[in-house]
Amino acid sequence: MPRYRFITNNGGDHAVEIECQDDKVAREEARKAFAEAAHDALVDADDFEMTMTVEAKGKVIYRARFSFDGGDVN
Repeated sequence: MPRYRFITNNGGDHAVEIECQDDKVAREEARKAFAEAAHDALVDADDFEMTMTVEAKGKVIYRARFSFDGGDVN
């Protein structure tokens, strides 16, 4: 199975390599992982920006960015 490199940046890079059946499956896994990471970050912060890139054989096959700015209103 092909290996894919998932790189998440939320103030610092974190990368993992995962085997997936193909590019389509890798993109689906990236969306799930990105949604979970964004959820976790929302619990702990009022504002942040996060990106995720998925590479296969040195080529970017998926890229996502999420930014959030929130806070209390008085």
